[in-house]
Formats: sequence, structure tokens, C-alpha cells
Amino acid sequence: MKRKKIGITDKKTVEHICNIATDLYNLEQGSLSCRSRVQEFQLPRMAVSNIARIFKGIHYEPIAEVLKRDRSSIYHYEGQHK
Repeated sequence: MKRKKIGITDKKTVEHICNIATDLYNLEQGSLSCRSRVQEFQLPRMAVSNIARIFKGIHYEPIAEVLKRDRSSIYHYEGQHK
């Protein structure tokens, strides 16, 4: 299976969105990529994922890589917010 190339600008964009979300939610920088499933982290993760997918058109893989999740989690986040 051939993997899609991940552009550095896509990753930087997702990281930038993560930084904005952590500021808005008063979380520690980098906390969205922790393994916790606590709602305090889960909701901002969903927001970051959906903004990156829907408004920025970024592929699932760079989002998953920055958030340290697998691609199916990003599919799930997108499915939760039609």
C-alpha cells in the first residue's frame, strides 16, 4: 500500500490549530497529543481535526500524526460533526 506524502505545511497548519485550541481551552501546549481520553482533551481534539479537515482540506494522515492518533480516530471525529 502506498502512503500519501505528508506535506510539512499541512503538519505546521495542524500544529498551529492545536496551539490555538490549547490557548482557548486553557490547556498545556502539546496536551492534545497525549494518550488521555478525558473529555477535557477529547473535545478540543475533535475541533482541531474537523477544522483541519473541513475548512483547510488537510488529509487524515497529517492530522492523525500531529494528534498522535490513528486515521480511524480522525474519521470518527469527522463523523460526529456532520
